Amino acid sequence: MSRRIGLSRRFDRPDQLLAGLTSEQSKAILKHGRPIKLGRGDVLFRQDDRATTFFQLVSGRMRLCQATAGGNQVLLRLIGNGHVFGLRSLNGGGPYHFSAQAIRPSEAIAWKSDFISGLLEDIPQLVSNLFSVMLDRADEYQVRLRDLITLPIEKRLARTVLQLADEFGQRSGNATVIDGGFTLKDLAEITGTTLFTASRVTSNWERTRIVKKERGALTLRNLPRLQAIAE
Repeated sequence: MSRRIGLSRRFDRPDQLLAGLTSEQSKAILKHGRPIKLGRGDVLFRQDDRATTFFQLVSGRMRLCQATAGGNQVLLRLIGNGHVFGLRSLNGGGPYHFSAQAIRPSEAIAWKSDFISGLLEDIPQLVSNLFSVMLDRADEYQVRLRDLITLPIEKRLARTVLQLADEFGQRSGNATVIDGGFTLKDLAEITGTTLFTASRVTSNWERTRIVKKERGALTLRNLPRLQAIAE
């Protein structure tokens, strides 16, 4: 369950929503946002709920997952602070096509979709920002589909780990730590393989000191070796 809180927007990446807007425009948009706090495991919305709300993650980490007709869950992507999601709500209020769940304590801002939609004619930069988000995600899914069809699993896993490191990694001495509550099952789902295969490949990497596996985290100990696998 979520509850309202006061939020501070401090992102470690460009603001996907307000980049390029004036201070007055940004303040007006933020004023209409509803702050939300989520605990680990809390579901913000579920697949097939009516899409009436648009969100930006301010802090924490969330998994966006989709249920198949057979009842299995597929991880579409992990998102961190600064990311916007729920764009389906800006297109007529149909259903969300995925569920959003916090995998660590998280804070978000929510806007009614009709408020954001009403700004699009008056603020062209806002249109550009949201269009860029949609294009980036389309490109990401195209690359993942291409890799799924053409690449062996070890290379796919290496590329996925490097992408997660780029988005969420923190330097720790000579290593990079990807922390935040994701699991090996998440890694398997996002690369289109089985948990057994993901475990086998990452265990091989651990034996050769490329990575170190810990609960909810992965430490990259030899980045050049991992990059060589991904190429």
